[in-house]
Amino acid sequence: MSKGTFFTGQPIFNQVLNFLPRSMVNAIARESNADYYCKTFKTYEHLVTMLYAIFNQCTSLREVTIGLLAWDQRIHHLGMESHPRRSTISDANKKRTAEVFEKIYFGLLNRYRPLLPDSQKHSRKNNLYIFDSTSITLFQQILKGAGLSKTDGRRKGGIKVHTLLHAKEDLPTMIRYSAGADNDAKYLKEVQLPAGSVIVFDKLAPARMVNNVT
Repeated sequence: MSKGTFFTGQPIFNQVLNFLPRSMVNAIARESNADYYCKTFKTYEHLVTMLYAIFNQCTSLREVTIGLLAWDQRIHHLGMESHPRRSTISDANKKRTAEVFEKIYFGLLNRYRPLLPDSQKHSRKNNLYIFDSTSITLFQQILKGAGLSKTDGRRKGGIKVHTLLHAKEDLPTMIRYSAGADNDAKYLKEVQLPAGSVIVFDKLAPARMVNNVT
């Protein structure tokens, strides 16, 4: 069996982007009006920029813009016309709705689901879902009043990420963000699962919430 040469010589980040069909992203952006009144830095460029930030573990917009500027000679290979400024990224993060990226995620999931492991095809995990959350601590100056109060009266800002995970696929099917003090039960009413599914929590939720997902 001969080895493929499609990825030969390409940086790893470019290899990742090869699995991101631009036509699909553009179609979802049109359906969601995500690029309305946006002449530059459209949804695809925004997505590539954020993926770059994650891939390179950037902790500030300055790191993102400097890194992309250093890639100036290769920026076109990423599907971008030019490197964005900090203000451009900041405005896009503020104005562009998160729902368009959620739709892109599920579009990619449906596209590549046949490639997921199928060794547990007939396992009980087919109908098992796990609902849990994790906290991201931030300084109070960034998210004032979002954190939990400590016994000494001090507060530390933070947000909580609530995730519904399909156990078999080991992939999230729903993600929500909230203030650090919110409980998972707040988002159970948004959970829609196939009949016969089993959902697991680490804390007991109100009965009226659980009834919504049975």
